[in-house]
Amino acid sequence: TDHHANMAWVQDLPTYKSNSSSSSSSNSTDGSLADTSVLLVAGDISDDMGLLRATLEALVSKFDVVSFVPGNHELWVKGVAGSPEAALRNSGAVDSIAKLHKVLELCQSLGVLTQPAQIGGLLLVPLLAWHHQSWDKEADIPGIPRASAMTVAD
Repeated sequence: TDHHANMAWVQDLPTYKSNSSSSSSSNSTDGSLADTSVLLVAGDISDDMGLLRATLEALVSKFDVVSFVPGNHELWVKGVAGSPEAALRNSGAVDSIAKLHKVLELCQSLGVLTQPAQIGGLLLVPLLAWHHQSWDKEADIPGIPRASAMTVAD
């Protein structure tokens, strides 16, 4: 949601919360998910902790259950070290490991799931993992076009 249009799209989403939107009913083990809205968010929302918070707050207000797996963008530490802007953007984190802990703390404070959970009969197991192009040692698959030179692999 670093781009204004993306944040506007999130804010304009309809509300999918059930009438009984208590987390205890959402996490019941009776096998029923009929009235429970579950949103899985697969990272790369923003490296700015303020925007990440605003985005997750908006999503939590619209869905019964929000699960988030941080992407590499959330762990970027940007700005001039020691500057007030960098401290605010990174919630005081000075490296990516510290920022990961800040992101997980934020999620916990908002009720956003980041760990395995059972929701009704659904077992949700988010995986915290990343890919790097240098790890791809296999030959390209015949008939599948190569990625464009314009593709960003971060």
